Amino acid sequence: MLVGAAVALGAAGLFGRAPKLHGESSPEDRVEISTEAPPWYSPVGQAGCASAACHGGSSHSLTGPRDSRSWNGAALHCFAIDPHNQAFAALETPLAVSIMGRLGSGIAATQDERCLACHTNPALANRTADARVIALRREGIGCEGCHGNAEQWLHQHTTWTAVNRGDGHQRTGMAKLDDLGERALACAGCHVGAPADPARGYPVRDMNHDMIAVGHPRLNFDFADYQRRLPPHWFEQDRSSGFELRAWLVGRAARGEAASRLGADRGTRTPRPEFANFSCVSCHHPLDGSFPRKEGKLTRETAWPKDDVQGADALAKLRRTLVKASDEEIGQFAAKAFRSAEAIPAMDRDLASQMYFGLAARERTRMIRDKRSDYPEKFDRLARELRMPRGNLDFSVSAKARSLLQSLLGEAR
Repeated sequence: MLVGAAVALGAAGLFGRAPKLHGESSPEDRVEISTEAPPWYSPVGQAGCASAACHGGSSHSLTGPRDSRSWNGAALHCFAIDPHNQAFAALETPLAVSIMGRLGSGIAATQDERCLACHTNPALANRTADARVIALRREGIGCEGCHGNAEQWLHQHTTWTAVNRGDGHQRTGMAKLDDLGERALACAGCHVGAPADPARGYPVRDMNHDMIAVGHPRLNFDFADYQRRLPPHWFEQDRSSGFELRAWLVGRAARGEAASRLGADRGTRTPRPEFANFSCVSCHHPLDGSFPRKEGKLTRETAWPKDDVQGADALAKLRRTLVKASDEEIGQFAAKAFRSAEAIPAMDRDLASQMYFGLAARERTRMIRDKRSDYPEKFDRLARELRMPRGNLDFSVSAKARSLLQSLLGEAR
């Protein structure tokens, strides 16, 4: 039952409610930054993390294995190969210009709070754009975009020990990213969305139907897969044999939790259904009839749970449970998820992709055990079948993809 909530996330939900159309905003939509804001509102910039004695020391993490000294070169690692550094630069591309033109906002993406909220440190999105703020925005999602603004803890965190580290995070506002569940939730803040957070100075982060309609890529976040593809600049101290499956399950719970809180928040802002929560084919269909539209019914995406805080709280509890579960329990959770997916008669591409990511996480565990680096060819074929061309509205699963997926699910029993 709990696994179904974390993985399938396919409960039928009430209509969500969407942000205003075409960039309309009102004073209640903005986060007001108090002049008496706590000190951790103030970022110091990546230069504050990259001194030779701190995270700009050794380039070991670029060339060698991850170990207990990886932290020493973490900043250099991020500057060199972490894609988050390019987040702001994406706002200056022809695609961004095209999106803003269609949106009709009248300002560039590099100045629009809705874009800056996820393409730079969220705490900088609604600040007055003086020279310092503009320079910090250009760092993209720098160190503080994930770890929290460092003025309050920059010096203190160098003295924390294993005994007082948790207390230090709580007192100073540094994100506790060594907790896998908190890390997944931090990622979901931008890769799924989140309500405004006045305590940290964050505006609403919301990739809604209006933005997708004008050309922004649709979000399809899987924590385990994104983390696997991200060149890590840290050493995973608790990487047990079940880590990959744990990351997948924790990520499903975190994604559902974030989506639920965002959906509930949308309901407080405007009275419209948020169409990004529903299958595109519910409304759109080609004139040649190449795929069907379900007349008169908005079909909710299986990746999204109900838009309510109670559902989010339940998923938060599950997320914490999964973080602490034993490897054996994680295996049982995953096995139940795969069995439940096998029983679903009609699976859309989103749910099929979720199961693919879970099966791939399970396979990575086997690859580590067997000391091999390649997936079986069947995984590559399924990945090609599930890949969606940009702008595609057909979320149905081909017969070939369904056959491959059923075969892999059967092998996972």
